[in-house]
Amino acid sequence: MQQSNLPNRNDDALRYILALYLLAHEIAAREKDKGQKQKMEAVLKLKREALAELSEPADIYRVQKRLRELSSKLTPAEALRLMVDLAFSNPFSPYELSFSQKVFEDALRDVAPPLTLLGGDAQRAIAERNEALKALAGPNWIPLLYVGGMAIMAALGIFYGPVLVGLVGAGMSGAAAVTSGLAFLGGGSMALGGMGMTGGLWLVSTASAVTGAVAWAGGMTILKVLRHLGPSGALIELAKLVTTFSLLLQRDLLGNAAAKEYITNLEAQLNALEIEIEEEKRLNDKGARRVRDLEATKGIMQRALNRMHACLKKHGTKIEDAA
Repeated sequence: MQQSNLPNRNDDALRYILALYLLAHEIAAREKDKGQKQKMEAVLKLKREALAELSEPADIYRVQKRLRELSSKLTPAEALRLMVDLAFSNPFSPYELSFSQKVFEDALRDVAPPLTLLGGDAQRAIAERNEALKALAGPNWIPLLYVGGMAIMAALGIFYGPVLVGLVGAGMSGAAAVTSGLAFLGGGSMALGGMGMTGGLWLVSTASAVTGAVAWAGGMTILKVLRHLGPSGALIELAKLVTTFSLLLQRDLLGNAAAKEYITNLEAQLNALEIEIEEEKRLNDKGARRVRDLEATKGIMQRALNRMHACLKKHGTKIEDAA
């Protein structure tokens, strides 16, 4: 096979792209409605063509083999973080195709082995995802439904797909066709940020905890990204972080010092957000949408911190004395 055309973070982007493709394939294989199955197969055909443009395999068995090869390089913590992103994904993005939550869960379990994980890891990721969304959305939460291939929090109007696609495309190198292919397949953000983009960990990156500096295109900072995402998008990304935090604790893959760092860094982001809210209040009318959105994001971030502390208590992890 010729060398892949994927730019920058080649393995990280490709691993996520292939996992999404495999997840979409497994969902389509389980679809009972003939008309819906045809639509899914049509989308898969487009994605196979995009993979071909990147000089990557589209045959399902070769996809599985390639994914196993790439995933063998992952640590257990990295594999879990990738599973979290998949649990929050719409594998048919940018298209909207409905499927049941049961089908999604079964398909995700089948994607686990090529990622060096077990089916139980997929089940736990989904369970923790639902709990995180419930905790962070607050009193407006209603049961999670799968409509249009995306999880929808109907009370909040949230539609979500793969990690931050569309925020980072301008900074990718390579031909326009490659960039377009990455965005379509769902690997654009990971081509820039690598595994640091997974599981919501970009929110607590050590380098960006206080200054808000992240190595993305256009000088984007964590707070700028959160403002761009709005409260709904912030909810999803913070829920990913909380889900990752809990799963890593459950598997004893997060030491006290690392747990403390995650919480300290998110607290720093919360403090920076509070300062920005005060500045927005100074510059806007009372009740302005810009202020309301930031205050809503602040509430979600605070609930995320509360949930993370609750996870620590549940798992008996103490961070007070961590170095």
